[in-house]
Amino acid sequence: MKQVLQNMRTGQTTVEDVPSPGLTANGVLIRTTASLISAGTERMLVEFGKGSLLAKARSQPDKVKQVLDKIKTDGLIPTLEAVFTKLDEPLPLGYCNAGVVLEVGSNVKEFRPGDRVVSNGPHAEIVCVPKTLCAKIPEGVNDEQAAFTVLSSIALQGIRLLAPNLGERYVVYGLGLIGLIACQLLRAHGCDVLGVDLNPRRIAQAQAWGVAGVNPGEGADPVTAVETWTGGRGADDVIVCAPVASLAAEAAAVMAGDGMLVLFAGCPNGTLAPLDLSRVYLHNAQYTGTSGSTVADQALVIAKAGDGRLSPERSVAAIGGIEAAQEGVRALLEGRYPGKVVIFPQLTGLPLLGLAELEEALPSVAACLAPGSVWTREAERALIERFWQP
Repeated sequence: MKQVLQNMRTGQTTVEDVPSPGLTANGVLIRTTASLISAGTERMLVEFGKGSLLAKARSQPDKVKQVLDKIKTDGLIPTLEAVFTKLDEPLPLGYCNAGVVLEVGSNVKEFRPGDRVVSNGPHAEIVCVPKTLCAKIPEGVNDEQAAFTVLSSIALQGIRLLAPNLGERYVVYGLGLIGLIACQLLRAHGCDVLGVDLNPRRIAQAQAWGVAGVNPGEGADPVTAVETWTGGRGADDVIVCAPVASLAAEAAAVMAGDGMLVLFAGCPNGTLAPLDLSRVYLHNAQYTGTSGSTVADQALVIAKAGDGRLSPERSVAAIGGIEAAQEGVRALLEGRYPGKVVIFPQLTGLPLLGLAELEEALPSVAACLAPGSVWTREAERALIERFWQP
């Protein structure tokens, strides 16, 4: 089978032929139907791999201490050999997977062959995932919507930390998938939301849900905009969904004195940002963050996508087969697309295509897109009909 792998020494991303994973007693063997390339985490891994040994050390000071301790006990040469061996081990990329169950382990009673499931499995044609990291996909939710579940549920964790109330005002920095889902969830709670992003398309998506938009790339100043929007009080709370340290400092500046700042994962380990800690003991400000979710959260997100209250599929910007995964990772790192790339491992010969390119390359699929070039279940069916090879 084919799988996307990352070399942690060189930073090179490749698609390799590897043996299919074996089934474990608590595992679920899944044939992947859709896998989401995420810019944040995968960017961090790729950039870590491309960094020098010194850069790797700086980004993981805890690992440096482990290496120094090992040198004391095992000696320099054996330790260096162990480090280089570890760096040479290929790392599977991906953790947003949707597919169909092929087989289950002897201890698995929750799933059976034929079930459609979402999991934390990597970019591969077949994955084996612990049963505790799987959730069933209900009818009415297509594979692409399901592939967004893990990332969308991370946004839900952030909203739980905030505990929003009716009428409160929130600022969301970064309107990628997590930011857009956070906006939808906050609007569903009856909150007013202002979103900050450099991409006009993302701002337009947020504005469609009643979110006020600010684009610094067009000369707007977020600090001034929030001050005007809140009447000088500052936002009740702020969410930062972009892995940029300077935004954390700016976000804290636009927050009310007793507000909460929630940071999502994405910044490399060791990233520093200047935050005024006096606000914590003078005004009860809170700085916190999140990077994970639970299976229960994932099941809730799938259900909300199924009944139309969440629209993660609006973040689909490009599609491709497993052979296009390497190019898909590169495209996201280069900022070629404003949204996410969805990989269909079962579709052989499907090149990497932005949705805007479908009209020329695959007109039958483009005809099934919703207004605004939004991916749909009908587009998925047309794509499978075009490329499926039993």
